[in-house]
Amino acid sequence: MRRMDVQKGDIRKIIGHLKNGYATRGDNMYKSFQKKAQRTVNQQNQKRHALASISLFVTIIVLFFSNIQLRRTSIHQPIELVRALILNDLEIYYVHRSTGGLAYVMIEDTKGPYTEEDRQLDPLCYMDDEDLNQIKNVFQMYILSDEKLTKADSMAIRTFFGNFVDRAAVMNYIIREFVDEQLYEDANDDQQVKKFQKMLESVGSMYKIDPIHANKWLYLSQA
Repeated sequence: MRRMDVQKGDIRKIIGHLKNGYATRGDNMYKSFQKKAQRTVNQQNQKRHALASISLFVTIIVLFFSNIQLRRTSIHQPIELVRALILNDLEIYYVHRSTGGLAYVMIEDTKGPYTEEDRQLDPLCYMDDEDLNQIKNVFQMYILSDEKLTKADSMAIRTFFGNFVDRAAVMNYIIREFVDEQLYEDANDDQQVKKFQKMLESVGSMYKIDPIHANKWLYLSQA
């Protein structure tokens, strides 16, 4: 049997290589475990994100169709009017459905032609002065609501009240919409005139309501 001479330094080298080998193998195993753990976490996150996206999509679809159904229901409900005030040159109506109030409509007989401010409005700003000067009396209609009206409600109110005005050759009307979020906060019946005056001021009207005697509320007109 052949004898092999091994020096102490060689033994140390061998042990060092073994240690390095085990260390490298251990590092590789640890890195492999890390990668697997990270893949598992990523897969779980992807599943959670997918479920969250599906849940959000379903919620949006439900809200969308619910809103459509609500609008269809609202559109098919008739609009009702409550006469709030009638004077010689001012009428105020409360417009509502069974679901709640829509707006107040104020009709002011200016007993005068277009103002310079009126002439800046669309489509009047595109018309000739000669045509505008033919109009001798302009009715101002203000639609005042606590939130922006839907297109359907706006069109319904505009069409209905547009028929209130006599369309003679020398007469015309202007309809404008305004929003006052605090419109229904002052609901005290004893302060109706003050409320109406405040509404007129909020839409830019210069009309001043004279004091109304209590017994005038018994009649069709408070003039």
